[in-house]
Amino acid sequence: MDTSILILTILFFLFMFCFLLFAREAYQFKKRSVKHMQTLLEKKMEITEKLEELKNYHFELTKKEEDFKKMGKQIIDNAKYWENLKKSSQEQIVRHSKN
Repeated sequence: MDTSILILTILFFLFMFCFLLFAREAYQFKKRSVKHMQTLLEKKMEITEKLEELKNYHFELTKKEEDFKKMGKQIIDNAKYWENLKKSSQEQIVRHSKN
């Protein structure tokens, strides 16, 4: 009977030891998971900030593109105006020379 109690006691302590090891591993896994989630959240925040910067940069580039288009149109309009002015001044010179 003493040996059976001894074996049961050893088995009980072995079971408790295994249970404590399992509990420790579960706790460590949870700790690693929390750290991993925090790291992922930090990376998500960094990516969100970079995305916001890119959106602002894209907005600025779009605005500059529109400004360049307006300036190009204005340059073309000015060139046409000067060409028409040149033609009209040449026509006036021809009229004055005929008179």
